[in-house]
Parts: sequence; structure tokens; C-alpha cells
Amino acid sequence: MVRLVAVAALLSAGLLVLPLPQTAQVRGTAAGQPDLSRIRILAVAPFYDEVYAPDLAALGGVRVSELAARGPIRIVPPGEVAREMQRLGISPAALVSPTSTVAVGRAVGADAVLTGRITLAIRESDRDRDEQPLGGGIYSRVDASIRVLEVPTRLTLFHETFICTAPASLEVAMDCLARDVVRRLGLGR
Repeated sequence: MVRLVAVAALLSAGLLVLPLPQTAQVRGTAAGQPDLSRIRILAVAPFYDEVYAPDLAALGGVRVSELAARGPIRIVPPGEVAREMQRLGISPAALVSPTSTVAVGRAVGADAVLTGRITLAIRESDRDRDEQPLGGGIYSRVDASIRVLEVPTRLTLFHETFICTAPASLEVAMDCLARDVVRRLGLGR
């Protein structure tokens, strides 16, 4: 009992530092990052398109998967997830349901599933009513809701809306968004 009190006193004074288990150091340690330390295999589902931008939706899942593949978690890419979804008769729109998401995750052997829903995709130019340039050029904006659902527990580990604006095409804005997602989740290296 005396030793526990002494260790607690040293810890609280900052004179004793205990190393964290290896899994706790891998992910979720940066400020604001979700704790994905239990996740060994992450399935990246094809993004769902709410704004009729199917090519952009396809690009979103692929870019997240490519960027995250460089990190410590094994990634099941969207193409493989899509094949399993088709076999199960589950559409990307159905992944709003945790039951469908868990079924897909189990089918591909994942610990968690990352889903994305594109909620806005616009490309604007700086022109007045007479189509005269105003000097700002063209910009694109993509908004997407990203969720990570743990398969065994059905818990939502992460859910956030990402917005990316780029002075170029929608594809560039989607690439920016994918990079932000991977960085925020601590998936890439």
C-alpha cells in the first residue's frame, strides 16, 4: 500500500513517467484525434453521393484509401468493399444504417468501416451577370460527412463534416478533403 501511494505521489508530481502500451502510442495520441487504437483493419466504403457527382464520390473513397494505406492500419479499399456490398445487396446510401455498415464490415473482415457522404459539390467562377471576370478565377468546394463505425461494438468512433475549397477543379477539392480526413484520423504517415 505504501508503494502505491509513493508511486501515485511521484506520478502526480511529474517525477515518474510510465511508458504507455505500444498500441496507445500508435494512434489517437495527437490532440483532437479519435482513438482508433483497437482498429487493425479499416474498410473504406465507396462514398455516397447526395448531389449527383458520382465520379467525385468514387474518387473520395479511393483517395482516402490510397492515402491511408501508407499508415499503420490495414485498409480494405473501396473496390473490394463495393463488391461485397453488391453481393449483400447493400447500396452506399444504405450505409447510413449501422446494421448495414456492420454487415459490410463483417463481410470484409474489418474492425471498422469508414463511410462518406458527399453533401455539397460546387464549382463557381468569379463572373458578374454579364459573364465578365471579376478577377477571382474559378474555385471548387466539396463538403462530406465522414463516419467511422466500429464493427464489433457498433459504436461510432468518429463523425465529422469536412469542407474543402480549392482554386481549381472539384477533383482537386476532393483530394484536399481526402488528405484532411486521413490527417484528422491519424491514418497516414
